Amino acid sequence: MDMTFAELGRLATSEGLDEAALTERTGVCGSGGGCGTCTPYVRLMLRTGETLFPVLTPDEIDSIGRRER
Repeated sequence: MDMTFAELGRLATSEGLDEAALTERTGVCGSGGGCGTCTPYVRLMLRTGETLFPVLTPDEIDSIGRRER
């Protein structure tokens, strides 16, 4: 959807958006024709506040998602 995780994070923080609201607003996470590949990364961003991610395995995504901010 041509938005960086940093941009999505700022938007989510400034407007208090959860995943559903961010998806509705921007079309990320498979909505609005998107492929959904970013979904686990957007969830991690919302949980951790991180915006830079290497390519992660499913186990790594779960592990990061459980970490406290």
